[in-house]
Amino acid sequence: MFEIKRLFESKILDYVEILKERYLWLIDKEIKMWEYKNVELNGLYRRYENPSFFGAYENDNCVGGFILLEIDDHYWPNNMRDKAYYVHKFVVGPKYGGMGYSDKMLEWINNYGKQNNKGYLRLDYNKNIEYLRKMYIRNGYKEIREITNRENIKMILAEIRLD
Repeated sequence: MFEIKRLFESKILDYVEILKERYLWLIDKEIKMWEYKNVELNGLYRRYENPSFFGAYENDNCVGGFILLEIDDHYWPNNMRDKAYYVHKFVVGPKYGGMGYSDKMLEWINNYGKQNNKGYLRLDYNKNIEYLRKMYIRNGYKEIREITNRENIKMILAEIRLD
């Protein structure tokens, strides 16, 4: 049975392990997306203020996860008054790729945002990773603008309006 749970304490490590697996998979494919220090638990806490961690589980196996923020003043500083969730470090484990988990997770985030009276869901992704772009567009995200992040990677900022 598929379910998404808010993660606390040691359960956050389920998600962090999936992030590390995906990081190594990306390195193997020569795709630059994250720095290793930013997929370790301490790095996640340093990078994000008040992160809420979520894990996607299939029959008690963590298949992916994400971080939700209420504020993202780094990528979305002009939208601080909007009622939004900012999705970060969205990931599905490499051995679970292509099984529809990304779409299920995005649908869950969409419903969660609506239940919590958010007007928008916002995220960023590497401009050069076409499968990410297709996934987000397929799930209703609109590309807003292009930026260059701290790691000198061209990123797309995208959003979906919930109301």
